[in-house]
Amino acid sequence: TTDGLTAVRSRLDAESNRLQSQFEALTAEYDDLKQKIAEAARKTAAAASPQVVFSASGMACPIAALNSFIDSWGYPRSGGRTHQGTDMMAAMGAPVVAITDGRITYEGTGVTAGKWLILSGDDGHSYYYMHNQSNLVASGRVKAGQKIATVGDTGNAIGGPPHVHFEYHPGGGGPVNPYPLLAEVCRGER
Repeated sequence: TTDGLTAVRSRLDAESNRLQSQFEALTAEYDDLKQKIAEAARKTAAAASPQVVFSASGMACPIAALNSFIDSWGYPRSGGRTHQGTDMMAAMGAPVVAITDGRITYEGTGVTAGKWLILSGDDGHSYYYMHNQSNLVASGRVKAGQKIATVGDTGNAIGGPPHVHFEYHPGGGGPVNPYPLLAEVCRGER
């Protein structure tokens, strides 16, 4: 009957309106969540981006991320050796940067050093970065704060906490304790 069809049509129209309102509300909620996710992603990216710390002298902390280190110069090592650097602990893959302007004069892999680099600074000093996850610059000029490697656990550091073994060689000679330099350059990043 016509009255029955009209009643069904009326119920279908009401249900269609209800579903359309529900769809619009869910679409608005979805758009709001998409905006919140995009904002959270922007904040995460900003937090993950390198946080290069420069000293008053223009030197950059060798790890551009949250890191910690202690004065471990001379601590005993396997084979009767002593520690000739500072281990800078940080998250695996954290950015490793040039401490000063200079040239990468060595890039390679060693049994104990793992993946490592030598930065020959324009200041006449050499800086060694060992146990890198990856070396990003194999040679050529770099600027202070430029990303050159990532924090890892290669060489005899496999299975240990990710870190960079950092050495300071004044005038390109033998190593000296880098802790005082790092404490000054990294200003509280310890």
